[in-house]
Amino acid sequence: MQLSKDDQHYGKFSVDKELCSQFAKESQDCEIKRAETAFVMPEHYKMTATLTDLAALQKVSDQYIYHRSSDKLTAIWKMFSAYRREGNLADVFIGDPQTILLETTLRGGNISKQPLHCEIRSPWFDIDMKSEPSKDDSYHYSYKKVEKVRWLTHDEINSGEFKELIDKSVDCFEKLRLNVQLTKKEPAKKA
Repeated sequence: MQLSKDDQHYGKFSVDKELCSQFAKESQDCEIKRAETAFVMPEHYKMTATLTDLAALQKVSDQYIYHRSSDKLTAIWKMFSAYRREGNLADVFIGDPQTILLETTLRGGNISKQPLHCEIRSPWFDIDMKSEPSKDDSYHYSYKKVEKVRWLTHDEINSGEFKELIDKSVDCFEKLRLNVQLTKKEPAKKA
């Protein structure tokens, strides 16, 4: 419903541009494919984003690191950790139940990381993340988050089971820290 409301208020082009910024720090050639929104939205609404992230890597010393810990996929766990740490008391509305599926392929460098699989189940969220090197010298990972509830109560957020959910989710993303060796392009030979 929020997407439909934003389309009407800001316009589809503007909303698509904002969606692109949520997928990458510095996106290029971003294309969002989705059906038109309406006042009444279907139960399932699919959106596909295709883009190139020009700032996917962070340079640390002599190495390049790919790490998604700072983006919106981990923001929800940081928010819940802050909620617990700061002693908040209110229930939290997280929106209509939804499923988010993200497929990412990294190209242009060599990544010698072993396959990774995280599977997390709880009454509130299910998370699956799988990653593996591909045959074409790329690295692929998929992330799926199923949000099962609209509201989280104060007691639920402060429960031991919810703390375990936060810890497991953060740990899963920390394991997706990848060292990338950039591939050097051979200079063109003069005839």
